[in-house]
Amino acid sequence: MNRLGILGLLRGTSTIGLLLAAALSHATPSYVGASTQASSSPTNSVSLARPAALAAGDLMLAILVQRSGNLPLDQNMVSVPSGWVLVRSQDDGSSIGLAIYRKLASASEPSSYSWTLGSSGRTAAATLAFRGVDATTPIDASGSQANAASSTYTAPSVTTSTVNTLVVSFHTTRNGNSGIVDPGGMTQVVNIATGAGPNGLSLGVSDVAQAGAGASGDKLSTGNPTLVSLGALVALRSGSSASGPDHYELSLPTNSLTCMPTTVTVKACSTNAATCSAEPTANGTAVLTTSAGALGSSVLNFSGGVATTTLSMPGGADGSTATLSLSAESTVAANPRQCCPNGSACFASNSCSTTFNRAGFIVAASAGGAITALPAQTAGTSSGTYVLRAVRSGTSTQACEPALSGANTVDWAYQCNNPSNCSASNLMTVTGSAATPIQRNNAGATLSYTAVPMVFDANGNAPFTFNFADVGQTTLYFNRTVNGDLVSGNSGSFVTRPANFTVTNIANAASPFTANPSAANASGAAFMAAGAAFGARITAVTSGGAATPNFGQESPAEGVLLTPSLVQPAGGTNPPTLTNGSIAGSQFSAGVANVSNLAYAEVGIIQLTPSTSDGNYLGSGNVAGTATANIGRFTPAGFTVAYQAPVQRSQLSCASPSAFTYFGEPFQLRFTLTAVNAQGTATQNYDDGLGFAKLDLTAAASYQLAGVSGGTQFVSPQLGATLGSGTQKLEKWASGVASTKDASGNPAAGVVLVGTVAAGASPSGPFNTSFGIAPTDADGVALTAASLNLDTNPSVPGNDHALIGQILLRQGRLRLQNGMSAANRTLTLPLAAEYWDSTLGAFTTNTLDSCTAIAAANLSFGNYRKNLDNGDTALVTSPVTLASGRGALTLKAPASGHLGSMDIAAALGAGANPADASCLKAISGWTPAIAASTGANLTGLRGAWCGGSRDPSARATWGLYRGSNGIVFQRENY
Repeated sequence: MNRLGILGLLRGTSTIGLLLAAALSHATPSYVGASTQASSSPTNSVSLARPAALAAGDLMLAILVQRSGNLPLDQNMVSVPSGWVLVRSQDDGSSIGLAIYRKLASASEPSSYSWTLGSSGRTAAATLAFRGVDATTPIDASGSQANAASSTYTAPSVTTSTVNTLVVSFHTTRNGNSGIVDPGGMTQVVNIATGAGPNGLSLGVSDVAQAGAGASGDKLSTGNPTLVSLGALVALRSGSSASGPDHYELSLPTNSLTCMPTTVTVKACSTNAATCSAEPTANGTAVLTTSAGALGSSVLNFSGGVATTTLSMPGGADGSTATLSLSAESTVAANPRQCCPNGSACFASNSCSTTFNRAGFIVAASAGGAITALPAQTAGTSSGTYVLRAVRSGTSTQACEPALSGANTVDWAYQCNNPSNCSASNLMTVTGSAATPIQRNNAGATLSYTAVPMVFDANGNAPFTFNFADVGQTTLYFNRTVNGDLVSGNSGSFVTRPANFTVTNIANAASPFTANPSAANASGAAFMAAGAAFGARITAVTSGGAATPNFGQESPAEGVLLTPSLVQPAGGTNPPTLTNGSIAGSQFSAGVANVSNLAYAEVGIIQLTPSTSDGNYLGSGNVAGTATANIGRFTPAGFTVAYQAPVQRSQLSCASPSAFTYFGEPFQLRFTLTAVNAQGTATQNYDDGLGFAKLDLTAAASYQLAGVSGGTQFVSPQLGATLGSGTQKLEKWASGVASTKDASGNPAAGVVLVGTVAAGASPSGPFNTSFGIAPTDADGVALTAASLNLDTNPSVPGNDHALIGQILLRQGRLRLQNGMSAANRTLTLPLAAEYWDSTLGAFTTNTLDSCTAIAAANLSFGNYRKNLDNGDTALVTSPVTLASGRGALTLKAPASGHLGSMDIAAALGAGANPADASCLKAISGWTPAIAASTGANLTGLRGAWCGGSRDPSARATWGLYRGSNGIVFQRENY
């Protein structure tokens, strides 16, 4: 039993029956598809592609979530794409917010939708499409809440007021690594994460059908990390007859012939567009009745949404009218039936009429053939050969007989159906005996004709071709007076579509309006910054290349979709959707659209392929244009810098980081460098492996390292000969971010620069010094304006750098002092790290130094006096590490009976067997009996002990002042 039969049984029975009837005409909405974006770096812009399977009438939901303190999210939104309406907003009051928007899809949607948020933060977003949603009131109910820290994330219950809703849940939390666990009993359709762990975001979207009206119940996502979360529910209301067609169209000629059957067509249309696209799932039946004549079949059987039959009136009187009525469709449509005379100019009606004539013209595919519908044509291309038949009903047989023969003129006209107004020239040419432009006519106007010479054979057949140099839906009309009677006919409506779309005049939309250089590879000329606006001219053309003036004037207006494809780098990331790549019909004038807001957000070289934006020009199928030549090379718009805490005194391994660095010592500056587009998002194709990164990370000159001390005094940094330290050996661009790789190829944290600041000729400091870089790549791409936060010299324009570190610089020295002891006891030589304090005008103990260490291997011994020798040089503890700037070298007591003195020097140089740089060498030219085997790598702590930069030295003395009894000092009282 079909649906109508069931409804008939239920009509007027019970509440249960009414609910079942409602269920039959309200199918539950269904999920169609989604597009997503998750930004691993902070951003204030979101560009979401149109879901691939989107169709007119679908409902779209957009969900945006961001780590931000600028809440509520919707109230701080800078821009929302046209047509989107806020459904719900929710935040936790401090650091995370969500906003949900909706939009009903039209027949011509853009390729992407762009939001601009009020602040930058890691962001996750998705656009979802649902089919079968009520177009008037799509949202039945919605709710949301913030959840305290828990492993269960709750989307609170909503109460629906209609049956067969689709309940959609949204869960998000402050974790960019784990994703969202699918709520029980639901189907998860989106699960994305930004990365960045506790500094990122996760977003999950799920849905479930709810048959009855009432409470949905909380939707719980369990087993997640214990964190603060947000949850929201949106219930989508079912549209009437969501599973059926939008409407039915009854189409037949306004004029028919009594000598042959006329074709009747009924279509189940999928949308309410002016041109019907048959609903492929409508395969039921319908009933036709007629007021006159005979139907080939009164019960129509649909296949792919189309059903046909014939209407005949043999022997009918000239001018007889037959009215056909459509009813009893087994699949109910959402909207009223329409009558479409000659296949165009449709209007709401259950019935259509045709007038039967005993003589007239018809268009056939061949001589003596039946009426044929003209297929879709290509602008500027001659049609195939058709036959204009002049026929009349025989007096006795009622069969078709020829009405004309030999050379004759027939009056021809064309009428513009969609668009309803023709362009300003007669662009239709008919060729019978000779090519003849025929008269144009707007829809509804009285027809004006042009005489066309034609030759009819003995059976009334005259071959012809035609060529239309414009686009749209048109109808050909023809008539002639024969024996005092007007014989007329028409072709029925047909569509002529563009032969191609051209994309020309590609140039930067801003000064200096650089023309596209069409680079072939990464070595080619640069075009413009990724994400910045560029312009182009899009033209709908005939096969001869002339513009088709009526393109974009249709109802609804047809547009052009520009689809980007990545040419270079080969193996690069999938190119993001071209911003503003959907060119609406309203932007076309005389077949040409000049646009200046296209934007491609990646590095590389692309091509654009134009096509009809809805993929179906007036129901005749897609027009796939020719791809452009290469567009690009696109470069980053700039570099952004995020600095990390500097690594002080990088040559030392300290238990805790030092808060300072001595002059002359190397230090490390770590920072993250990102190549970004004009929207501030990383350009993934700026990658060494892909060949499109133009900033050499291994060249010190690439960075323009600069230092400023105290805001005024310039201190010259000297970049190390190598970048990185230890096992870090290679700086590399990967996915738009510069990183350091270790010996195994694993990424380290950011880029590492090693630098030193040399001491001046005179003691100075301390300085709290800021360091900055101003990288510029081979294309001249430099820092973004937002990254310029350090002016090395305010009086010099353009002297800005990006801050990458702040370091306390001190001019230091290591002091080693003399010591003496009894011959049989240990001996202590005081050791101290000092720095120059300009306020005091003197060196003072550096209490911040708890890292400097001196080991036995760093010491030289010599100048033995008395009977001391090499065996008397052992340290009690090695190494000796300073604490708050102070320490001591403690020597063991000499061998029994040994006493005297020795000189000791600390080698602060680097490497094995370092050269002696102490005053002992400089003044006395000593040669130590025991030379240091390795340097302490502390050249920044050499002092001007005897002029120049010297290692510290001292003298140790045992038992010289009171003989060998071990008494160093004795006081006698008398």
